[in-house]
Amino acid sequence: RKRGTLTPATVNVALKKNNELAAISSPAAKRILGKLEPYTRSLETGRFIARVSGRLIKAWNKNKRFDYSFMDEYDFQPYHPIYELFPGSHPANIDKNEIMLDLKIRPGSFLKLSKLITAYYIELVLLSGDPSKLNKLRVQSDTSPLYTSKSTHHCKLRVSLPTQKGPWMAMIKVNSHEGNELAFHPRHYAMKVLKTGFVA
Repeated sequence: RKRGTLTPATVNVALKKNNELAAISSPAAKRILGKLEPYTRSLETGRFIARVSGRLIKAWNKNKRFDYSFMDEYDFQPYHPIYELFPGSHPANIDKNEIMLDLKIRPGSFLKLSKLITAYYIELVLLSGDPSKLNKLRVQSDTSPLYTSKSTHHCKLRVSLPTQKGPWMAMIKVNSHEGNELAFHPRHYAMKVLKTGFVA
């Protein structure tokens, strides 16, 4: 046998382990998507279950727990990434027991992708809990006022960090209005993971 090659037995063990983890991570990814449904219903999330399941397996292999450590910078819309609607940096910071999102809204902060778009608003969403277990996921959010493409405003959004042990991830969601209604096309929305952590 050549050096560096794997025996069939080794391959079978690795495959079995991966299948066992996938049997947990795939339902966990479905629970995440289900809990975030109020925020993702307007999005084209693509192969979310497969992508997130793979990231949960990576987290298990590294940390021996199903956490969100490999979800950093995850963009929920692979074909409509956030920079196409809301470019720039959007850092989320921790202050005491809160996740904070401070954004300076200026003319041009939002890219107007259609003449029908009249306003925008931003949400800070926090998902916490172990996704591999039933009924453990919790969601908090904070919502900005409506902005136009010419607005100047200091947007401050806050959500409390979870107090119970477990993983969490903070996300930004950008929404667009067409008149008095939410926009129809997914390109007028964006959602991205900004920060992840674990409460020990």
